[in-house]
Amino acid sequence: MRSVGDGVKIDWNDKEVLKKIDAAVAQGEKIIADKVYQSAKGSTDFTDKTGKLRKSIKQAKSKFENGGRVVFANAPHSVLVELGHKIKGGVVGPTAFMRNALKKHKAQGKEIIMNQINKAIG
Repeated sequence: MRSVGDGVKIDWNDKEVLKKIDAAVAQGEKIIADKVYQSAKGSTDFTDKTGKLRKSIKQAKSKFENGGRVVFANAPHSVLVELGHKIKGGVVGPTAFMRNALKKHKAQGKEIIMNQINKAIG
């Protein structure tokens, strides 16, 4: 039995088919990560005076087993922009550019992965 996410499980003993499914899921994850990455990088939700925040947005394969792909911003101030922060005399509200990028493409995820699987084994 193999879990491919979101409650989808595959019980199949054909190793070649399972390899194709794994590759298709990885390709689907890459497509989704690319969409989230492009949305975050091109976001108009925040002003980036120096360009450092926008340049720090990256995507990579997760270091965790079966972790898929991750999109992240590693500029030191990225979390302050995303989640907001307190300043002397007030608060700077959150500008959820990463969460908005994910939200925008999350619903497509299952469809994209299923399309990749169907292409691989169809």
